[in-house]
Amino acid sequence: MRQARNDAGLSLAGVAKGDLSRTAIFLIETGKSNPTLPTLELISERTGKPVEFFLDDAPPPHVSGIDFLEIEQLLAEDQFRRVIATCEEQLANRLSRSDSARLRLLEGVAYMRQADAGRAAPLLMAARQYYEATSQKALAVECLSWEVNIPFLLEDPEALPFAEAALARCRHLNPVPLDAEVRILSRIAGIHLFNQNWAEAVKVFEIAVDKLGPLRDLKRMAIVYGDLGWAYRELGNPERASAYAQKSIALHEVLRDRYSASMAEDNLARALLRLGRFDSAEQHLNRSLDLLNEIGRERGKGTVLLSLAELELSRGRVEEARSAAEEGLDLAVCLSERATEADAHLWLGKIAAEQGDAETTDREFGLALEQIARLNLTERLVRAHAAYAEILEDRGDAAAANQQLRQVLALSRPDLISAGIREERRQQLA
Repeated sequence: MRQARNDAGLSLAGVAKGDLSRTAIFLIETGKSNPTLPTLELISERTGKPVEFFLDDAPPPHVSGIDFLEIEQLLAEDQFRRVIATCEEQLANRLSRSDSARLRLLEGVAYMRQADAGRAAPLLMAARQYYEATSQKALAVECLSWEVNIPFLLEDPEALPFAEAALARCRHLNPVPLDAEVRILSRIAGIHLFNQNWAEAVKVFEIAVDKLGPLRDLKRMAIVYGDLGWAYRELGNPERASAYAQKSIALHEVLRDRYSASMAEDNLARALLRLGRFDSAEQHLNRSLDLLNEIGRERGKGTVLLSLAELELSRGRVEEARSAAEEGLDLAVCLSERATEADAHLWLGKIAAEQGDAETTDREFGLALEQIARLNLTERLVRAHAAYAEILEDRGDAAAANQQLRQVLALSRPDLISAGIREERRQQLA
């Protein structure tokens, strides 16, 4: 009670006002009196704390202590199923609110590390709400640093503002928790990468790499190196992309994180593809798929299959490219990976254009453009319109190509477009 009053900057009289006496508040604070529920609700309202804040947080005497160190060790060893089972077993008991919150945080992290946003979300949110109610700001930010992954995995357009707000909260703490800051920075950079804002992704990733120096977190360093390699590849620097991807793979192999290693293999393969080293790219793509199959992981496989489609198309193996793209599309639809689904339609459109099938090209690009526009991924939309314009120009349809280029202009330089084009763009998004 005293903590809540001090946090609110109130005196005894400030809490009592006209409904209670200062003596009554004093007796409650000193443990000489217990408040009734209506009294507690009044105090809760005036101090800005939830009623739960004032309830006894001591664990029941018959409940044995929880070995949180053991659970955290299991988490560090990527034994996620054991972490989840242990937390669920403990949460079935009568526990203090602090122990329950910590268990939910650990279980939520375990689910998050498996990219299971649906199960992680309620656990992390419940833990954060407790830490916020009890003014444990650092732990609340710890929860947030994992929660920022949820809207990203669900391809929520609000993923970036949510992550940026979390970063602001993190940096408001004194001292700033470096591990949480790097985790949030990495997600922000990953969102820029997903949105194909390559330059911004590199900028944020390099900040994260700089921050990682004192942490010596090999797992996070490996992830950041892999994503940084991807960004440099898209910026047209395949040599630097390859160097970062190789570093990422080496670290992941040391850590035996097969899912992240598979994504790093995919990043390296794409860099090698840009260098024209098709055979090496194929080896790394096959390695990526093998790793995903070994761990029974479907999420992420669609992206690798689209990389394989790009490789086969670059080799002129059109039917093999189509097969890989269609498999990637089916997987993306099944997993509701909407951006990957749109990418699959783009590749199917490019493959159809290579075969001279104008009708299929137009249909596939139409589906891709519609889906990307609904996801509000502006940079991806610019690139898709530009790619379609190039195909239409090669086909000899200058008018349609110019229409696509006008869309590029409308997206990249809206200050230069006319009211008519703005209305056309508005109707397309409606």
